Amino acid sequence: RYGNNIDETMTTIRAQAFSAIANDASGLMFYPDVRVRGQDGTFDERIWEHTYHLIKEINFWRPVLELGERKEIGKTDDTEWIHFTYNNYDVVFLVNHGRRDATLEVPGSMEINGRESGVWFRNMNDEDDPFRKFRFPANLGFHSDKSGDENRWSLSGSGEGYQSLLLREGISPKNGEAVLSLSASRAVSVVSETTFDLLTGSRLEAGIWFKKSGSAGDRHAAEDYPVLTLEIWSDDERIQTFSSSVKTANGLYDSNWVRLITKTGELPSHATHARLTIGSTGPGSWLIDDAFLKMELMQP
Repeated sequence: RYGNNIDETMTTIRAQAFSAIANDASGLMFYPDVRVRGQDGTFDERIWEHTYHLIKEINFWRPVLELGERKEIGKTDDTEWIHFTYNNYDVVFLVNHGRRDATLEVPGSMEINGRESGVWFRNMNDEDDPFRKFRFPANLGFHSDKSGDENRWSLSGSGEGYQSLLLREGISPKNGEAVLSLSASRAVSVVSETTFDLLTGSRLEAGIWFKKSGSAGDRHAAEDYPVLTLEIWSDDERIQTFSSSVKTANGLYDSNWVRLITKTGELPSHATHARLTIGSTGPGSWLIDDAFLKMELMQP
């Protein structure tokens, strides 16, 4: 814990988690040292909410950790790592405890910033494919809106009057103290999206919880409903799209949170990255919370 500095505290918690993985831990358990209710906005509750996002990221890698072939464990003065192979990929869980940037040459050339931790990967079938850090979707819990996040949620739309906001007051989030609000007063549509890397030979499942902004029983236009989409890309070309939506017949939504899930088929070998988009098909306002992303690697 670093006073009330959430970034420093989470950097330490993240390093502890990846250090445990690098030392071949059989499991991880997170628990708060005080009682948290989840919506009070205290520093301890903010830590818990950010840790919940870290848990989602680690769970994403469970197929590799549980089914991959462990190749080696290594460490230097400041770095620790564990190397797996799975589905023709080298996957390295790596942490740098030092404050200086570091370069590793085994099992391949990797550069890591000071006090950084994460997953590096490369395609073993491509001799020219370098190790690079895996981009995992930022902020699946919608607890932060930092402009510095390289893969933060972005906003786009057609028409006019659309906006995306993280609301922290006067609302009841499903988790934590904030939700994502998508609003389109005069726009035809509004979309918030985040980009992340892929391991081919896998399937993806993504989900969100949503509810109509406003009072229970408020009527909406028949063409206005949320859509969750996974777009699969090969460099600059979109090659697959998987979408799901929840549409009511009578144009009414109640005040309860509703889960929306979309799944892909097996990802093609030339896929390079994906976009997770949350959109609305017409004017209206939606609250979004507690997104998740899962990966199912195909059996080798």
